[in-house]
Amino acid sequence: MRYDYRCPECDAQVEKIHSMKVSPEVVCECGAQMQRVIYGGSGVIFKGNGWTTKNIRVKGQMAKRRADIKSRQEKPGEMLPNVGGDVVDTWTDAAHLAHERDVDPLSHIAKAVRQGEDLDG
Repeated sequence: MRYDYRCPECDAQVEKIHSMKVSPEVVCECGAQMQRVIYGGSGVIFKGNGWTTKNIRVKGQMAKRRADIKSRQEKPGEMLPNVGGDVVDTWTDAAHLAHERDVDPLSHIAKAVRQGEDLDG
């Protein structure tokens, strides 16, 4: 890394290259100890694709998922992932909830498989 140093006595400036881990003692020609110059940063710059649109895309995906869940709840006769009537997002969530409630999750999953349901899709 490149670092700038300035002498507090004579205002001389030099540039030194060294590791960030090293803090060398830089001595001016006049004999005074030079001090490293710290500049105000330009801020963080995120490079690459998707930084400004990522949150928008995620929000869109979540809205689509909520709409899908709502439309599935409105279809009578369709098997939804649930435990004791409490509907959850996925069959995996249903299995976790069944485990917490000490309910056999296989009875719900076996019924869905017999009906040809995609368990998490």
